[in-house]
Amino acid sequence: MKTLAALCGTAVVALSMAACNTAPPPAPPDTHDADVKAISDIETKANADYASKNADGLIAYYADDAVLMAPGAPPAKGKDAISAEVK
Repeated sequence: MKTLAALCGTAVVALSMAACNTAPPPAPPDTHDADVKAISDIETKANADYASKNADGLIAYYADDAVLMAPGAPPAKGKDAISAEVK
């Protein structure tokens, strides 16, 4: 009887350890190079909009609840206020 109890106990411990040993989730894909290129492309476009004085193009980069804090001016809150400040 002691042998059966020891065998069952060993089986429970072995099965518990096997159940806890799960494979890690797969690593997310490496998008670093694509992210760097996307940011670089956006920066290039924003600089081109700035150089060509395309105010509408520049304002498109702001979020709807953005705040522009230009030196010597009160904060411009929201795209409409930013548009009035930039144009």
